[in-house]
Amino acid sequence: MSSLALSRAPMEVELRLDQTEPVYTCQDKVSGEVILQTESPADLSTIFLKLSGTATSRLTQSRRTETHNLFQRSYRLFPSDHLMHDSNTSSVTIGGGNHILRFSITVPQAIECYKTGHWSNKPQIACPNIACWPKRKSHLLRKTPPSTGDSESLAEIKYSLSVVVSGKSTVEKTRNIIFHSFSDPIPNQKPFKQSCFISINPHILDDDSPLPFRIDTELQNGPCLLLGNSIPLSITVTKLGHSRCNILLSAFQTMLVETTQVKAQGTPGSYTSTRIVQSMANMNYPIGLEDAPTNTTVSLRDTIWANSRLPLEITSSFEVCNIKRMYKLSLRLAFLVGQSKVNMEIGKYSNSS
Repeated sequence: MSSLALSRAPMEVELRLDQTEPVYTCQDKVSGEVILQTESPADLSTIFLKLSGTATSRLTQSRRTETHNLFQRSYRLFPSDHLMHDSNTSSVTIGGGNHILRFSITVPQAIECYKTGHWSNKPQIACPNIACWPKRKSHLLRKTPPSTGDSESLAEIKYSLSVVVSGKSTVEKTRNIIFHSFSDPIPNQKPFKQSCFISINPHILDDDSPLPFRIDTELQNGPCLLLGNSIPLSITVTKLGHSRCNILLSAFQTMLVETTQVKAQGTPGSYTSTRIVQSMANMNYPIGLEDAPTNTTVSLRDTIWANSRLPLEITSSFEVCNIKRMYKLSLRLAFLVGQSKVNMEIGKYSNSS
């Protein structure tokens, strides 16, 4: 807390939020108090509250940076409309003591950099680095993205709340807030299916012909995953030949591959990171197809992966004018046939939300 000399006497200004941890979703309101404390009367002109969001993309090698204002909401806390109507002066004298001004602001559910001013034919400065007028299609109408990154990141989504107190001098107090996208109900989509084949070498089987199997995987909610939930996955194994063979599931791994694409001053860039969701080895899980006739299908029990949930700290998929984040789900399986191991990897593109 710092002392401010606005007029006749020192004044202290505090921006206090109702929530101890400033973490919000699109269903929450950012509420709190602006507290003014002065020992004697002081002259004030206006007190404005501003809620804003920015998206900054950086390319370190070329040292290029581009920042877009996702939205900017301003609210006048002081003076009130009634007080402004009755006053003929540009400032109002407040008495000494503590003065508390309540506020409540809702974070927009969609970004607003596509908007133009209603009062002129010129675009707002929401995205000053994009030549958007009259080509407004350069802007994207998307859901408000989650907070991510920091001042050193290649992609940073940042939200802040500030109060501007104006008198004979102007003082601004700012607090950063964290915004998490709220997951919408998953829409009805067709399951996302993928098949692949493995063929067991006849030398392993001590037979004249190889033994083929088909592995079918299915994401039951299509290309959509929900953070904090298990992966809605089903896996089946189908025996396509006649030879006898004992096959075991030896290893199971799921991994999220995060890709972030950025643009800065017309130059694109991209980077990738990975996170292992679940990894199991030396399972020796029996498939149960040794004596089964051809075209027999067995489903793997979902207890193998049902207890592993996608981490909540992962940033959900999003897209704004200069940043796009998306995910690929990688599924790796290893089968044990006799003394030989057969490895396979299945990639599925998905959206985490």
